Amino acid sequence: THTPAIHIIGVDTQNDTLAALKRGRIDAMISQDGHESGKMAIDLIVKELQGEGIDGDHFISNEVITKGDADAYQMKED
Repeated sequence: THTPAIHIIGVDTQNDTLAALKRGRIDAMISQDGHESGKMAIDLIVKELQGEGIDGDHFISNEVITKGDADAYQMKED
């Protein structure tokens, strides 16, 4: 029987997680902008409190970071 590969993907862009990605301890990371998600949440709450209602789903942008991208992303974060 074939055992499927297990991939480890994190959601954290702190330096220790980037280091684990570079060392191959995790396979990828999903990066999200905390400022963007916080602003969207507050904007939606204000809309709801003002009686405007909230329609549909709301998403923020995400980036998938792999071992090959880790150095470039590290430079972006510094």
